[in-house]
Amino acid sequence: MTSMNDSQILTNERIYIDRPDFYGHDMIERHLNRYRWASTGIVQGGKVLDAACGTGYGAAILLNSAKKYIGVDIDEKAIDYAINRAAKMDIWDKAQYIIMDISKLEFQNDSFDSIVCIETIEHLDADDQELFMRNAVRCLKSSGDLMITTPHKDKEPMTEFHKHEFSLETFSIFLKQFFEKIDFYDPIEFKIPETFILAKCSHGWLLETPMVHETHG
Repeated sequence: MTSMNDSQILTNERIYIDRPDFYGHDMIERHLNRYRWASTGIVQGGKVLDAACGTGYGAAILLNSAKKYIGVDIDEKAIDYAINRAAKMDIWDKAQYIIMDISKLEFQNDSFDSIVCIETIEHLDADDQELFMRNAVRCLKSSGDLMITTPHKDKEPMTEFHKHEFSLETFSIFLKQFFEKIDFYDPIEFKIPETFILAKCSHGWLLETPMVHETHG
């Protein structure tokens, strides 16, 4: 595995599940549970995109349902870590990691059966949130679903890394701009704190979005 200095990589913005000494076992388990929830809603045997995959710890969970996994993240160190970790697991032939800004998803139309976006949308500003959603709809097959989570908005942002948080009401309004059907889930049922919102989005509205010129298959 690529050698990294802890001061460079260990922050609360991204989770490294092999470092419970830094994050704590409870926090790591909560993050894994979000992917366990997402895995219940993705297309069985399909191709899944993990948008802002971080260190790639969700791949093994999603590949219990999906046949092919692609993880993208803007952070080069996180992607490098994910690639090296996958090489030591039995998912190497099913998982691919790409450095990419999720607001500019560089994939062809109808590329994925499912998209998973775990605790990410709040890290984007309002303009990039809209760009991500438009591109997510474009990249999803018509029968595809978006599994997305975000924290409930409080008086103050949950962390300094959050740019635009949602209440349940504003998140519902936001998602309905892009998808016809929105199903919300009880986080407690999946051992996730009730301060988080879990939504499955289906039947996307294909809005006008400029096609990107460089695409990945």
